[in-house]
Amino acid sequence: MRSALSRRSAAVASPQAQTGAGSNAKTNKSQGSSAAGEGVKEAGEAVLSSMLSTVEASGPRPDPYVSVAFSLGWQMAELYQPAAWPLEPPALAEELPGLNEFSGAERALLGLHQVDVALSRLDGTITEHGLTAPTTKDAKQTLEKVEPTDQAFREKVFALHKSLLSTLTAASFKVGKAYGLGRGLADITRRPSDLSAIQRHLAPERVATVLAWLTDLTSTLPAHAGHSVDESLKQWRDWALKPSTNKGEDDPHVIALLRRQGERWRALLSAEQQPTELLDLQSYMFAGSDMLRQLGALSWRFLRRFAVVVIVALLLFAGGVALILTDSSSGHLTVGIGGILASFGVTWKGAGNSLGKAAGNLERPVWEAALDGQIAAALTLLPGSKQAKGFTPPPAITEHPA
Repeated sequence: MRSALSRRSAAVASPQAQTGAGSNAKTNKSQGSSAAGEGVKEAGEAVLSSMLSTVEASGPRPDPYVSVAFSLGWQMAELYQPAAWPLEPPALAEELPGLNEFSGAERALLGLHQVDVALSRLDGTITEHGLTAPTTKDAKQTLEKVEPTDQAFREKVFALHKSLLSTLTAASFKVGKAYGLGRGLADITRRPSDLSAIQRHLAPERVATVLAWLTDLTSTLPAHAGHSVDESLKQWRDWALKPSTNKGEDDPHVIALLRRQGERWRALLSAEQQPTELLDLQSYMFAGSDMLRQLGALSWRFLRRFAVVVIVALLLFAGGVALILTDSSSGHLTVGIGGILASFGVTWKGAGNSLGKAAGNLERPVWEAALDGQIAAALTLLPGSKQAKGFTPPPAITEHPA
């Protein structure tokens, strides 16, 4: 009797029990899916946040003293090897004169004033080490008596240069090197007067020194300036190594291109112009395409190197997703995964942060390198290039100082 009664009670109770069991299963599955969804969402948000903060993080800050010293070296090279300026100052006319119409003496005086300004900006770097800044006093006094091409004035500029180079290098090695870089680039681009001279000044052994200085100073120069000028200079060096293909080039046009090229290099390295100002929308599109191609190549190398690990990880991931979606005990699975991560000191958010930082650290240098390539292409006025075809050289000054 008790047995039959028990069976009947169980039969009566079973629908409720079954309903409760089904409800509990659905609840567990819903909670598991919800927990999994929240974990994945938290990890995804962490990936994006960390990647963006890493990519947008500021890189090395340029040193303004380096750009000032570079400009100073360029200005000293101009003073020592002046251009062919008119003999007389500009006369009163309907239009105000430009610098190209100033006489040699006026331009030399302007150059000495520029040196004074640069020294005033570098004064803190020089004096904090107990050194005394050189002065332009002797050069100015001599310029009042002779022309800027006179030997007496050149001797004063020569003495000033030696004093500047030794003082700046003693105060800061990178500042002294930047001064040498400015002088070196000015000599390479301003001194050649024919094609053979261009090839001598762009000889690999001479360019190698300038490239080494650029490499050493890149992190202290304006962003993208060092790498872009480096690549542009290498293109000119390679062009000069092909005399057989350059014979048909018009010497005056090539000389004008090289001098204008030097001015463009100077503008970037002296912070006169931001390198990215050379880019248009198409350049950014090309840079983005190049970045994606490089990231794809790097990813493929990674996959090939760690093929077994990646396959196992993918299988585990796929199995985990399938269990989360189909298994009624997926809540336990999610808790288990979270427990495993926690045992290593990692959460869903922590895992996302790590992945995002890794992606950001990879993406930033690839993007920067892609921009450098596009800036170098827009910067370079190589004979025969697209940029050079649209270049019109300024009229030459025909009156030379005596």
